Amino acid sequence: MQIKNITIVTFLLLAMVVLAYASTFTATVTITDLPQGQSVVYYLKSLNASILGTAETITPQTPPQTYTPTNSILLPSTYLSATCIDKILSAKGSPAAGTGSTFVSSAQKYGVDPAFVLAIFNAESNYATNPAATTALATKNIGHILCTDSEKGDTSKCYYKKVDGVDYYYKIYSTWSAGVEATFSHLKNSSHYIAAGRTTVESVSSMWVTGKDYSSLSGTQKTEIDKYISTVKSSMENYTKSC
Repeated sequence: MQIKNITIVTFLLLAMVVLAYASTFTATVTITDLPQGQSVVYYLKSLNASILGTAETITPQTPPQTYTPTNSILLPSTYLSATCIDKILSAKGSPAAGTGSTFVSSAQKYGVDPAFVLAIFNAESNYATNPAATTALATKNIGHILCTDSEKGDTSKCYYKKVDGVDYYYKIYSTWSAGVEATFSHLKNSSHYIAAGRTTVESVSSMWVTGKDYSSLSGTQKTEIDKYISTVKSSMENYTKSC
């Protein structure tokens, strides 16, 4: 009788250990009928739950976010990260490297795709690395934004340069981050771009460079703008491969 009692006690102890282990058991599985086969974690509360495959809590993991460029300059649902932007600028040897967080915060503030602004920076001065990019280096003005007529006489605010016989006055910014945010703000708040209903890469690029609607361009001017637009679009597409 004593041996039998010991056996029963031993069996009960083993059963308690198994149940205790089962109550803390977790398993990661993939449910193929969930969107994109997302992984889920099943928290099992008992040995019975593990046998039946039931679950009390299911927590889907967020799938990786991939930026896909469009023909709009407006902020998409997924966009380049600050880390990605800094990686691109650093790889190019740009003096603006380290402004990735400003690109992202400005994108969120003004509703503009950071990839488009980054592509404008490339089209204007190859990220301020072009040997001829003296204006960008002197002004930290990544988009070559022009001064207003009232600002032109103030050399602390405007940088003068004659290009092909034409006088230009470019805004001066104290830091690269200030220049980055100013470009986003200009696209949002100027009366020529988003406020005027221009949100495509073509319409914005044309107005940015020539001050004219794309549909009104012809001849050499249209050819040059088409090259500029091609550079911008190509850059935006290549960013998806950079990060």
